[in-house]
Amino acid sequence: MKVTIVHHANKPIGKIYIAENNKVKTKKDFIDYIVDNIPKDKHTGYAGFAEKVWLRRFLPSGIFAEYKGKTIPKYTLPQQELNKLITSALLKSYTTLPLAYTNVFVFPTFSNFVREQMNGSTGYTPHKNTLQLYVYPKQQRGWKEEISHTIAHEYTHSAVMNNHKWQTLLDSIVYEGLAEHFREDVVGGKKAFWSKAISSTKAKKSWQKLKPHLHSKDYAIYREVFFEDKEYPKWTGYTLGYEIFKSFLDNTKEKNWNNIIKNNSSQILEKSGYK
Repeated sequence: MKVTIVHHANKPIGKIYIAENNKVKTKKDFIDYIVDNIPKDKHTGYAGFAEKVWLRRFLPSGIFAEYKGKTIPKYTLPQQELNKLITSALLKSYTTLPLAYTNVFVFPTFSNFVREQMNGSTGYTPHKNTLQLYVYPKQQRGWKEEISHTIAHEYTHSAVMNNHKWQTLLDSIVYEGLAEHFREDVVGGKKAFWSKAISSTKAKKSWQKLKPHLHSKDYAIYREVFFEDKEYPKWTGYTLGYEIFKSFLDNTKEKNWNNIIKNNSSQILEKSGYK
């Protein structure tokens, strides 16, 4: 596993771990190799999971997703380019909103959904100070920009977890909106398609339906609001979060992210005035 230390003003602020193995052929061997080579961090465990067994259970969904092949496709990750892109995004994020330390674990993903709809990368933050980045090996148009966007977005989730509990539907809606505004501010780029998946009018209608469920911790409701495209259009949660956080920024005129991150989801909602 390739390891790179990221420094800011001669101070180490994070590590990048890139998992790659072209020698194994089966899915099980591939997952076993990664889990066996993940170092344990005394604060964040194994890539954000307290026990290896939990990481072993989680990784197949991120790496293989809907991929049905029995063997691992031959692939190569652009390690040098990835290190440059991740380092740059981490430094920009850190100088705007310093965290104690950030571990970034990079895994390949063979998901066509990630390739076709996410410009080749997606991320997950399982624990504070721990980011997981999933990269489709065959680079898509705009993939470099997307890597930077994903890192900045997930970095914000880590910052939230360092300050607040993340448990409810309201938490997910607001903190996803926060993450996209942070990403735009720190690394730039256009408004993400999931942040404008539905019109403001439809977003407000969905909001009225969701109000009784805002403090729910039911994962099934979370999936309905963010991903399923049934009762709520796909990405509804992301668009709502973006709109709410935009209202928060418009109302408060706050520009200091160190101050912004001190607000929990309920405080952000209240100060947003979103109805």
